[in-house]
Amino acid sequence: MVDIADTFSETTREGWGSRIGSSIKGMLVGLIMFVISFVVLFWNEGRAVDRTRDLEEGQSVCVAVPVDKIDTANEGKLVHVSAEAKCDESLRDALFEIEQKAIRLRREVEMYQWQEDVHTETKKNVGGSEDKIRTYSYELEWANKFIDSSEFKKPQGHENPPAMPFTTMELDATEVSLGAFKLSSSLIGRIGAWQPLEIDAERFAKLKMPGNLPGRPLDGGIFIGTDPLNLEVGDLRIKFSIVPDTTISLISQQKGESFTAFVTSRGGQIEELVVGDKTKEQMFVSAHQSNTMMTWLVRLGGFLLMLFGLATIGKPLSVLADVLPIAGTIVGVGVGIFAFVAALALSLITIAIAWVFYRPLVGIPLLVVGIALLIFLAKKGSAARAAAAPPAS
Repeated sequence: MVDIADTFSETTREGWGSRIGSSIKGMLVGLIMFVISFVVLFWNEGRAVDRTRDLEEGQSVCVAVPVDKIDTANEGKLVHVSAEAKCDESLRDALFEIEQKAIRLRREVEMYQWQEDVHTETKKNVGGSEDKIRTYSYELEWANKFIDSSEFKKPQGHENPPAMPFTTMELDATEVSLGAFKLSSSLIGRIGAWQPLEIDAERFAKLKMPGNLPGRPLDGGIFIGTDPLNLEVGDLRIKFSIVPDTTISLISQQKGESFTAFVTSRGGQIEELVVGDKTKEQMFVSAHQSNTMMTWLVRLGGFLLMLFGLATIGKPLSVLADVLPIAGTIVGVGVGIFAFVAALALSLITIAIAWVFYRPLVGIPLLVVGIALLIFLAKKGSAARAAAAPPAS
């Protein structure tokens, strides 16, 4: 173990037999990941299609309505409204006794704390053992959550306070109007047009400092500590922000003097809220784009789950070959390439089967590409085995 300032390293060695045992146990985890990836990929395609159809249905029945008065003829219909969300309520942070007319009020708290960063390197040895070199480094940084220094590898000299004296919190108004309509609490909580609430000297003089802690206005917020130029562990900085009256656009079902999520014929829900003046068409285009982005993110997640699953299943092969590190590396690369191509092919096939089930015209070409990749992989594997086989005598 070597100490260098606030960084130190330690090396642990795992024997070849232990590594083989661990990799075999890991195969079960890899198999679970592999199986789950199929479920995730198939489910995602169905979700994407269902969401597209829900949005298409919603767009076909949605009507734009004015907000200056409530028309009971639109009761139960999917409507589009765009207007300024207004609130006459003052929100109060009782801890600091700060009060402001706003739709939402947020207090953000950060504490100056020690943070531990762990970097791990591995080194293979002849004979199959492996050294793991873990380097622990410690830095003082601002963090918005409490960091328990007792869990550090080296807590001595890096002690944080036992807790944060107060934390981040948000307050929402109870009554926000949108013309003649009232917004539900769930819709109010989705209005994210945050703006800084500057704490200048005049406003600071009217505040209450909890526990008579030493504080001062700094950079638009509050600094609690001895000296902002010489920070100490446990120093705090607090910033406030608000959502003032702001224009929003909403697609939802009209219900009385408020709104609720619209349920489609398929059982899906539509309720879209954005900040700004957006037309019905713009909002549905954005909703379709969000659905597409979510679909690709889940596809990527399913592919990576399958890739890591296959790589974990094949891990014992590279560990067995690690008696000679260079051989283990070569086998590991081969396992990685196989896992990548197989995961890509199987992901495409799974997506294609799902699309054959939901939308055949798109699914069939994908299925053909996936099968072609598997055939290519099988031929490559067959050629490799033939090349490695000893010549017949």
